Amino acid sequence: MTSPALSLVPPARRTPWAFLVGLAALTALGWGWSLRVASGGHHGLPLWGRVLMWTTMMVGMMVPPEVPTLLRLAGDLRTERWRAVGSASALLGGYLGVWALASAALAMLDAWLTGRGWMTHEMASRSVSLNVAILAGAGLVQLSPWKTACLARCRSIPAELGGGLGKMSLGKVSNTFGGGGVHPLRSGLRHGLASVSSCGVLMLVLFVVGVMSWVAMLALTGLLVAERLAPAVVAPVLGRLSGLGLLLWGGWVIMSAVAW
Repeated sequence: MTSPALSLVPPARRTPWAFLVGLAALTALGWGWSLRVASGGHHGLPLWGRVLMWTTMMVGMMVPPEVPTLLRLAGDLRTERWRAVGSASALLGGYLGVWALASAALAMLDAWLTGRGWMTHEMASRSVSLNVAILAGAGLVQLSPWKTACLARCRSIPAELGGGLGKMSLGKVSNTFGGGGVHPLRSGLRHGLASVSSCGVLMLVLFVVGVMSWVAMLALTGLLVAERLAPAVVAPVLGRLSGLGLLLWGGWVIMSAVAW
């Protein structure tokens, strides 16, 4: 007989498979809908269409970096399954709510640039000055202490949960959620603000290569995931390398324009 004291599943390692499938479906839906909406962008999109396109695109790009944190919260064995999943879902809802507002702002900028004739049929900026400004701005942000500070916050559960999963047991986090303490939705909102502050300017690079370039979307998503999952000493280096690359790209754009 197996001893009842023997557990084949270590604490806090329950895999919430249904929740994981839901996150994968949400990501796929975001990518699918954004590409579908953008397919009509060559003929022009109304403002609500641009808001839908940018929102679904940001969902597809911004959910993957959060998957490890959400799975750890949803898989905590020291709280009820549905309460743990509910807390993780509320955290995600607040996080995506902030990105939805940022998406609306990006959509309005997209519409304004299109109205001025600065966007091509491929939904990319035709203005050299704007492209250089975006690349230089994004590069400088990636190299700045602001980016380092925002990334450090993004790599942890919001500060009100105790400074991150590495400094607080998952059981304590879940009890904080369920015991009248800090609400996970509010935590998600603050986490979303940190995320937008960290990589919001980076999303403007999509205006340079084409708003719906799936290659650029994959590259940016990969960078965001790498910044979140890389060791603490490596993550800032990735930001600096990408910042340097963006500045060099901006210089190449200037040289190309002069050469023509």
